[in-house]
Amino acid sequence: MYNPDQHYQAHTLHLKELSEQAEQRRMIAALPQHRHAPVRAAGRRLGVLLVTLGTWLARSAQRDEQPA
Repeated sequence: MYNPDQHYQAHTLHLKELSEQAEQRRMIAALPQHRHAPVRAAGRRLGVLLVTLGTWLARSAQRDEQPA
């Protein structure tokens, strides 16, 4: 015999499962962004260090070329 309450409960359970699956997919999709963040930050720091070193070397070369 058809029971509307059971049908409603099954439908509600199905919607809850779909919602949980969508949330899991959102969380998984967000992971790669966070995984690469430390690498990008380290790359930026290395870039700043290299620019600073290059500037310092250029200034040192100019000081060496100036007549005393």
